[in-house]
Amino acid sequence: MRPLRILFASGGWAGEVVGGGYKIATELAVHMASGGHDVHYLAPSPATDVAPVIFRDGVTVWRYPAPRHPHPTLATSSST
Repeated sequence: MRPLRILFASGGWAGEVVGGGYKIATELAVHMASGGHDVHYLAPSPATDVAPVIFRDGVTVWRYPAPRHPHPTLATSSST
C-alpha cells in the first residue's frame, strides 16, 4: 500500500487539553504515522508561546492561537 497524506483537524492534542475526542484523534494520528503515512495534525494551542509547527511522535503538528472568545454564530441563543 502506498503511503497516504492525512490531515487531522482537532480542538487539541491529547495531554495538553482534557477530552476523550482529543485522545482518540491524537492516538490515531500517531498510529497512522507509525505505519509510514505522512500525517499532519491541525489544532489550536492553549499557550501563546508555542512554535507554529512541531514534529511530535511522527506527526507534523500545526498550531495556531486558540480563539479567546467563541465565534458569535456558535453562541447558544435563547428563545424569548
